[in-house]
Amino acid sequence: MNQQWRERFELELTKARNALTAKGGTKRYDKVVERIGSALGKYPSVSKYYQIDYIRSDKNPEQMSDIHWQIKISQDQAEQRFGTYFLRTNVATLDERSAWDYYNLIREIKTSNRQLKTDLELRPIYHQTDDNSDAHLFFGLLSYWIVNTVRHKLKLQA
Repeated sequence: MNQQWRERFELELTKARNALTAKGGTKRYDKVVERIGSALGKYPSVSKYYQIDYIRSDKNPEQMSDIHWQIKISQDQAEQRFGTYFLRTNVATLDERSAWDYYNLIREIKTSNRQLKTDLELRPIYHQTDDNSDAHLFFGLLSYWIVNTVRHKLKLQA
C-alpha cells in the first residue's frame, strides 16, 4: 500500500515539476509550494520521508525554476517504524491465527453491512413498531447472505 502511495506522491511531484516548463503551467513560487503542500497533505504517511527542495528562478524570484526531492530514509527503515497491531479477546482457547481470522470475519461483516445499508439507503431508519424493526433486520441479514454467497462463488471460480 505504501508503495502505491509513494508512486502517486512522486507522480504529483513530477507533475508539478513538469508544469514549471510547460506552457501555461504553474510557475509562481507560492502557487507551486501550495500545490506541493496539497500533495504533502494528501499523502502524509509517505511524504514525511521526503526532502523537497524548491529552487527559485534567478531571473525572476517570483517564479520557481525547479523542484528536487529525495527520500530521507529507505523503504525498509520506514516499514520498521510502523507500529504493532494488538487484538484482545476474552476467549482463552483461541490461538493467534484463529483470533486474527475471527477479527477479519467480523470486520468483513461490518463493512458489508455498512456498504449494503449505504447502497440501499437503509440508514438511519427509526422504526415505530417491532414488526418493522424485525423486517429491517431480516432484510439486512438476507442481503448480507446474498453478498456472501456471491463472494464465495467468485472465490471458488478463481
